[in-house]
Amino acid sequence: MIPRLPKGFSHPMTVGEGSFSSVYRVRQKILDRWVAVKILNEKNGERRQELLTEARNQAQMSISCIPAVYDAFSQGQQIFIVMEWIKGASLHAILEKGIPHPADRAALAASMIAALAGLHKLGYAHRDFKPANILISRDSGVYLVDFGFSKKVGEGGQSMIGTVKGTPAYMAPEIWQGRPEIDFMKADLYALGKVLLEVAPGPDWDRLIHSLVSANPGDRPASAVELWDMFNAHPMAAQTPDWKALITRVSSEILSRQLLQAAKQLLFAKRGEEAYWLLAECLSEDPDSAEAFRLLDGFPSQAREKGRKRWSMAAAAAAALALALSAGFHFGKRLERESWFPAVSPEGEAALLLLPSQGSGTRTARSAAQFREFKRTDGRLAGLLFLEGADACESLTLDARTLGRPLPSEGIPMESGEHSLACGNRDGTLIHREKIDILPFQRKIIRLRKNARKGEA
Repeated sequence: MIPRLPKGFSHPMTVGEGSFSSVYRVRQKILDRWVAVKILNEKNGERRQELLTEARNQAQMSISCIPAVYDAFSQGQQIFIVMEWIKGASLHAILEKGIPHPADRAALAASMIAALAGLHKLGYAHRDFKPANILISRDSGVYLVDFGFSKKVGEGGQSMIGTVKGTPAYMAPEIWQGRPEIDFMKADLYALGKVLLEVAPGPDWDRLIHSLVSANPGDRPASAVELWDMFNAHPMAAQTPDWKALITRVSSEILSRQLLQAAKQLLFAKRGEEAYWLLAECLSEDPDSAEAFRLLDGFPSQAREKGRKRWSMAAAAAAALALALSAGFHFGKRLERESWFPAVSPEGEAALLLLPSQGSGTRTARSAAQFREFKRTDGRLAGLLFLEGADACESLTLDARTLGRPLPSEGIPMESGEHSLACGNRDGTLIHREKIDILPFQRKIIRLRKNARKGEA
């Protein structure tokens, strides 16, 4: 399902859905970044204000293992919470794939203790600590997510967004027994113990886990801060294995599926440009996605139609410019040809462009293909710009940067997004200026040529 997003957000991809809310990864256009947007439906106006207040409180939680909250606002009966998007995989997904090495399991367990200790140090209890709410990033480790149940200790009934008080399988006995006074930090430790049983680091951890899952809260440490101090004195805390390969594999599998599904929804809604971004990213995560290849095969015809429309508009604009200025020279016909290319396993500073397939037959992920390597810009998805007839310009600038001559025959690498192209005379007179939009791994060719003076052959 494609959500109705506020103005300035695009490229929606579903990353989580629940009974009370849904979370989407989207593009925040004005800041040119990917963010997560949590959308909550709430008819009660007073409750909407409470949710906004709670979200703003969460924005004050400055800690590395908690995704940042950038903004929170309401439109109609919906609340929108704009948050940092973390590329990674939940512990739940990782456990489904299996963690073969004991050192990796121990390192994950230690990182979870450290993350919960950071939250408790701020005075908050999570109240729904479970594998699905533990996100693991390849580059930055463990994050605690979905603060729909968090509660600041010592503030009575104040709690973070949501009304459900936990997940039964990880809920401490004192909660479901309905005891009058509950220490929610100790309840978090019970949930942590249940999670550690699933991670199963090994027999060295049995004594620690046994104390956490005790039915008596008094047997547990006062908080994860105390637990972390105790744990740091243990030899297990010194294990520092490299888990990047495992996290990269699992997160790429999950993300590629989400991207493909979102792209199909956008294509059905005739939002082809947004779909292209997601398909290109899907193939960068999973180069063997035959369905993504098949969907991208349909883009060249769309691009040609788009090019014809732009040609007509440019010709009309050129005619109007000629009448208004009676200039001796101007740019007349503008031919723009666009081809669309997916990425294939971009690594380091280089990436690969997939050149057009021959004919219109069905392509699969393992079909023969030609590849061209080009430099990436700032590690982001990029495209290539080709300018034909640029010798008509005595000065040529791209994003206020003067382009040297001759132009590189392999094309000009450009970050995806909007760019400004300007052509002028040697004396600084501007002849032509236009905005160029380029998509990830797009090969865009623009031909510029000078028209003769009015009345000349």
